[in-house]
Amino acid sequence: MPNLPDSPSFWLFLSFGSFGAASLGSFYVTLSFRILEYYYGKNRKSFSFFEKWKRIFILPSSCDHCKAEVRYPKLLPIFGFFISKGKCQFCNGRIRPLFPLIEFSFVCVFIFCFSLTKNPAFSLVFLFLCGHLLISCLTDAFHFSLDYENLPWILFFGITSVFLFNGKLPGLNELYVLGGFFSCF
Repeated sequence: MPNLPDSPSFWLFLSFGSFGAASLGSFYVTLSFRILEYYYGKNRKSFSFFEKWKRIFILPSSCDHCKAEVRYPKLLPIFGFFISKGKCQFCNGRIRPLFPLIEFSFVCVFIFCFSLTKNPAFSLVFLFLCGHLLISCLTDAFHFSLDYENLPWILFFGITSVFLFNGKLPGLNELYVLGGFFSCF
C-alpha cells in the first residue's frame, strides 16, 4: 500500500477524528429527531421556545418509546446499537437502525475528506455542514417541510467549508448561484 501516508500523526488524527465523527453523527441524528419531536410532533405546543431548546440540548439520550435513559456502553456511537441488540432494555422497543447507519456514514465522510485533502479543519467543518444538511433532510423526509431556521447554519458552514478547501471565499459566480437559489425560494 504505497499510497497511504506513513506519518503516525496522520493515523492518530484519523483515529481520533473518526471517533469524533461518529460522536458528531450521533449528536446530529439525535438532534434531528428531537427537533422533529419538539417542533413538528406531539410536543410542539407543550413548551415555550426556550424550554424546547433546553429539552433538545440538555435532556440525556432516552428510549423513544418508554423514555428510559440510555446509559453507557449502549450510548457508544455505532457499537451501542449492536450492544443493545437494537432494542431498549426496559420496554424492548426497537431502536431505529438509522442511528448507527448515520453515525457510520459520518465516519466514512470524515475518512474520505481527511484522506483526500489532509486538511483537518476542512474535514471537521464539512461534518458540521453534513449535520445541518441531515437535519434538513430528516425534517423533509418525515414531515415534508424544510427547516428554514437551519438555512443560515447551512450557509455559514458551506461558506466556511469552501474557504477551508479552496483557501478563498466564494466569488462572484457562487454569489450568482446563491442569488438564484434565494430568488426561487
